[in-house]
Amino acid sequence: MCPVRYPLASADEARPGGVRRRLGQDLRALREASSMRLEDAARMLGVVPGTLSRIENGRAPARTMYVRVLLHACGRGDDSDLAARMTELAQASQRVSWWHGNRAVRTGPGRTDRKDGAGPLVRGGPRTGPDRSGARTALR
Repeated sequence: MCPVRYPLASADEARPGGVRRRLGQDLRALREASSMRLEDAARMLGVVPGTLSRIENGRAPARTMYVRVLLHACGRGDDSDLAARMTELAQASQRVSWWHGNRAVRTGPGRTDRKDGAGPLVRGGPRTGPDRSGARTALR
């Protein structure tokens, strides 16, 4: 039996990254409890081992299909309560946090919309001409 803890208990787990970390820790515990190597589990899911490692470390969201496949592979597929809770966490880990939608809207000197520093902060604006097909203007 692996140490799977539910429901969410700490304030850290209520944060967006906390759900991913919690789910990843539990997926790793399931995998290790069944003596399954990371490479074997990744092959079973059809992903590279690095992807599964990022999921287990909480740096990438887990698809619900991955959770179901791993539960069955680890012999816990018949535990409907565990499957339901882990599937719920996988869905929560896929949600986009409120600030991810505002990534391009950064203010302050030197802030741009590209990591390499090229390009203006905001592009777009009113189009010119009666057919509105004129050049776009850059706003700063």
